[in-house]
Amino acid sequence: MNQTINILNFLLLLLYFSVFYSYFLDFKRDDKKFFVVKRVLLFVTIIYSAVFLTILSLQLGHLPITNKFEIFSLISFSVLFTYFLLELLSDIRGTGFFIVGIGLIFQIISVLFFKMETEVPDALKNFPLSSHVVTAILSYTAFSISSAYALMYIVLFKKLKTSRFDMFFQKLPNLEILEKLAFLSSLIGFILLTFSVIIGLIWLPRVFSNFSYFDPKLVSTVLVWIFYGVTIFIKFFGNLYGKKLILFLLLDFIVAVLAVVTSSVLQSSFHTFG
Repeated sequence: MNQTINILNFLLLLLYFSVFYSYFLDFKRDDKKFFVVKRVLLFVTIIYSAVFLTILSLQLGHLPITNKFEIFSLISFSVLFTYFLLELLSDIRGTGFFIVGIGLIFQIISVLFFKMETEVPDALKNFPLSSHVVTAILSYTAFSISSAYALMYIVLFKKLKTSRFDMFFQKLPNLEILEKLAFLSSLIGFILLTFSVIIGLIWLPRVFSNFSYFDPKLVSTVLVWIFYGVTIFIKFFGNLYGKKLILFLLLDFIVAVLAVVTSSVLQSSFHTFG
């Protein structure tokens, strides 16, 4: 079965390459025929990836979150899925090959170093709890994509001031669209993180006898949720747009990164699975 999984994983990598190449051609040549091809390939790859992760989960007896190379494959899927949602919500072009390329890098690493873990902590065999981990991973992936668009916005904003462009920035969407993409990505991440927090608060006390609401990982996750929640609230009900919104989103992402690093350094977490 391990050989079958490896073959399926390698075929998935080939699909990632084909999607990346089709998006690159669409970006470079701006030909309408590539617009349809890349959308179809993206959809097929997402479906195949979902099927692969399902087969892997059934084979392992738990969701593929027990080592970083399993998680890398999950991150690759979440990158493509998040970008697919962005395309449906905004119908934009011009940044796909960059975002898909991020997913491709994670998938390459996953294929090269992939190994199946059959002996795992009992907590990770609890489906609600493992879905808490999966939604958290998906949410942070969406936040990362949001920060990528925010950085594109900042660089393009500076380029516009100096009127100096290379081919890459000439092909990028305008500032308004980049702002929209950055915000939509953060909104998707916030919704996913909300589910993760709710699932965690319900199931963590049932799984861990030493559960604490002051656990570093729990506190850091809620902190990130609050920061993004405040930004989204101000965006909808206040006067937050343009460069100011982008700076808020970048600040939120910095907080998210610091929160992850800090909670990882602290060893007092009750839900450390290693």
